[in-house]
Amino acid sequence: MALNQTKRDWVFQLGLVLILALATALRFGGVGFSLPYVDHPDEPNFYLVAQYWRGQFNPNPDIEYLYRGYPPAYIALQVVLLPQIEGWRGSGLAEAVRVLRWLSALADLATLVLIALTARQLEGNIAGWIGGVCWALAPLVVKNNILALPDPWVPTLTMAALWLAVVAYKQSDRRWWALLSVIAGILAILFKYPVLSVIVPGGLVSLLMLTRPSERHTGLRILVSQALLVVAVAGWLWFGYQFSDAFYAEGAEATTNGLSNMLNPERLSNNLYFTLYPFQPGIIVLLLGGLIAWWLLGLHGQSRTEMPVLALLLILILTIPWLAATFSLVTESNRIRDVLPASAVVAVVIGLAAAWIVKVVPSRYRTLATAGLGTMLLVGIWLPSFRNLLPWVEDAQRPDRRVWLREWFDQNLDPGAVLVDADNHKTFNPIWGGIPHRQWVDWIETDSLTSRSPAQWRDEQGISYVAVGRSEVSRLEQSPEGRAFLEVMLPLRDFYAPPLARGPEMRFYRLWRMQTEAQIQFGESIQLIGYDLESESQAILPGSSITFRFYWKTSSTPVDNYSLFVHLSTLDDYDVLAQVDSTPATAERPTLTWGDRSETLISPRLTLRVPPELEPGTYRLMIGLYNYTTGVRLAPVGVDSVVESDALQLMDVTIAER
Repeated sequence: MALNQTKRDWVFQLGLVLILALATALRFGGVGFSLPYVDHPDEPNFYLVAQYWRGQFNPNPDIEYLYRGYPPAYIALQVVLLPQIEGWRGSGLAEAVRVLRWLSALADLATLVLIALTARQLEGNIAGWIGGVCWALAPLVVKNNILALPDPWVPTLTMAALWLAVVAYKQSDRRWWALLSVIAGILAILFKYPVLSVIVPGGLVSLLMLTRPSERHTGLRILVSQALLVVAVAGWLWFGYQFSDAFYAEGAEATTNGLSNMLNPERLSNNLYFTLYPFQPGIIVLLLGGLIAWWLLGLHGQSRTEMPVLALLLILILTIPWLAATFSLVTESNRIRDVLPASAVVAVVIGLAAAWIVKVVPSRYRTLATAGLGTMLLVGIWLPSFRNLLPWVEDAQRPDRRVWLREWFDQNLDPGAVLVDADNHKTFNPIWGGIPHRQWVDWIETDSLTSRSPAQWRDEQGISYVAVGRSEVSRLEQSPEGRAFLEVMLPLRDFYAPPLARGPEMRFYRLWRMQTEAQIQFGESIQLIGYDLESESQAILPGSSITFRFYWKTSSTPVDNYSLFVHLSTLDDYDVLAQVDSTPATAERPTLTWGDRSETLISPRLTLRVPPELEPGTYRLMIGLYNYTTGVRLAPVGVDSVVESDALQLMDVTIAER
């Protein structure tokens, strides 16, 4: 008998390891989505609250109250972990969120294990495996429980409370686990206030012990200990922690309309529906079939899950969505995480229902029944869920265009304020968006780009650049007024697909064009499309400076890295009187990194010093590109201007008399 039990344990553990491997791949495959851009709106909230606790973030006094009263457990966890994360990964929102997401994924895997252990404790290996697989492959579970939020931890603690209560009920030598169950429930509440009913299973086990004379004394001690813990924590929350400070959002709705919301059957039925929703609609058939099988098992005197245990399960399944209804009307895309702790209990019931269906079948057909039920679950629920998750994992591993934009901006452009729409409202905000930055960039968000002209945005609002969504660009291109609006700006780069990426497609502009536009070809792929020229005074004098900025495009990636030269020479002979050399674009963008046909590359400012002894008169400026390692120049092609020694005469300049 002991040998058979050891074999069953080993087989169960092997199956659970395989399920965990699949679940781990799905969760960690998507855990880094968008990073280092923090796409989710709530992840920065909790990070900033933790920084507020640490004294490293001081919010505006007008909104300081928003950072008080949060459920303390997750904030305390971050306060402990953030110094370690900063020492390991570096400081900043993005790296903190990355590690906290890893921990959330691990917490969700722990939830899976607890679901499997609870179902197995009640109805054996099949129940444990099926409950675990349902949780492993539920798309909404995977997508929500990898976030750096307290919510992924609540199903874990809910299932810990339930598992401990079930073990305490089933095993007489572990009755004191009912106290551990209440402790797990209290921790769940400290992560998320509304899951108050999670302490009930452990308390009910203690009450059941009071009905048994032999266990009454033990049950009373456990019950008193549970009550003292609950009262102590509740007193600390109210009088010490002052959690009522959090009653400005969901708490305000609960305190204002909570009773009427709880008594609204439509809200409860909605939340109950979304408690089942993560497991596909077909799961209802399995649950109904399991209920019938459970009744038939009792009718025939066969062993089945006891009614008190079912009561523990149903209490959590019903009360968690009901309590959530006080402040939350759940939808697939909004607040679904409020009912996921109850969904974890539903996963246990799914495993039990499958086991009841198999058990009610005559023993000689049970292998066939198990195979048939497994096939139906595989085809009807698990494969569709897996197919749903694969594109999500693939998408989550793609880079985010907003990260490209921010990094490209730092590499290529001068600082300047940026006009953005809602899709980029956090791109230049490292406090809430998390993208590392070299230079602080101010931004203004607008939903009405054309309410001002580009010149007004520049001169009245101090804006230098604008990110325009692809659909808005297309809309503007459809009208003469829109085209005129776009044509006065300089397009700098399209952040479009391909390659496939996350985030909005957009075109980035500078609000003014270059001084002088040109179309000069160097070699097969590089074009000079314009330049700016400034001098220290209206007249160029000997000893003064001329400052240039050049604008480039490329039709394909150049074959080599090239440097740029500007020479001052006489009109008749190409004798270099003064010169300046530089990279054609910024130092981080050598020409071998060019290749995006939409990109405008801008050189740093080049300053040419006019020799102080130069005689007044007319001179010429010659420019060219050359391989800095060999000195070989890249010849201009197909141009009308004078070309001498593979250098192009850009313009004539007159040196005035002092």
